[in-house]
Amino acid sequence: MNNTASITILMATYNGEQYLVDQIESIINQTYTNWLLIIRDDHSTDTTVNIINKYTTTYKNIIQIENIGSSPGSVSNFGALYTWAKNNLKLNYLMFCDQDDIWLFNKIEISLENLLNKEKVYKNLPLLIYTDLELISESGKKLNIRINVLPEITFNQIIAQNYCFGCTMMLNKELIGIIDEIPAFAENHDYWIALVAIGFGHAIYLNEPVILYRQHNNNVSSQGNSLKKRIKRYSKGLNMQINSLGMRLIMLNYYYKVYNNQLSTNKKEMLIKYVTAYNEGFMTVLKSAIKYKIWRLNFLQNIGFLFIIVRYLWRRQ
Repeated sequence: MNNTASITILMATYNGEQYLVDQIESIINQTYTNWLLIIRDDHSTDTTVNIINKYTTTYKNIIQIENIGSSPGSVSNFGALYTWAKNNLKLNYLMFCDQDDIWLFNKIEISLENLLNKEKVYKNLPLLIYTDLELISESGKKLNIRINVLPEITFNQIIAQNYCFGCTMMLNKELIGIIDEIPAFAENHDYWIALVAIGFGHAIYLNEPVILYRQHNNNVSSQGNSLKKRIKRYSKGLNMQINSLGMRLIMLNYYYKVYNNQLSTNKKEMLIKYVTAYNEGFMTVLKSAIKYKIWRLNFLQNIGFLFIIVRYLWRRQ
């Protein structure tokens, strides 16, 4: 395909010296070449900034923007990148990039080709392409494990859980147009984007892994079969999920505040009834989840989901 459409790529970095070169090189070696990579570093203490400077000196289509006035963390970093890009550039298509993955050589081309085809079907609608991922080890070895994400996502499903990885996304101009910001208190930047896309347009699944998604040792540092390690792993995961639910409700409340005048009547009712149910207790949340089918993918996941809701409500008392 020709390179007429410009692609803007946003990369957030923090202490990524070990993997950053592989990621940037995988972008440089893309079959689609009409792209601009914008990098924002979150005050790294290793050699990350030196690596970035080498690339920005060599390549005119790789730039670094200054980190001014935002809270630390990935969501704030991506949010600041998005705001800068929207205020300073004419954005046609937008992608997000982690610092430690590897893009397959045709990731941009495949994503854009599919998005352009869908724009012919869904004319003038906000659209999002998202794909599968293939896992690699910390050293870059393929693990022969593919993450198959949910192929069709409805509004009630995205309220329960996000199924779109930001590093697989490509956004079209119409979607960018209705996202004024990525709030720093969003559960994740990709969750906010998926909410908007599915609220007003379509999130389109591409059944192909076009990215190697790196797994780190610290992701499995607590692995082991001893009872002590299992309890520690369970407790840590439980607390993270309870905290995530709290963040999700804050995000959903803000989403309603921003978009309630634009949402359809059904989506508006579903969102506000579910969110406000948490002020009335577990049975009200359960009734709301049943009525609007705000569930996860299978029975066991939903049992766990209900348990997290109970623990979250108990903690709030």
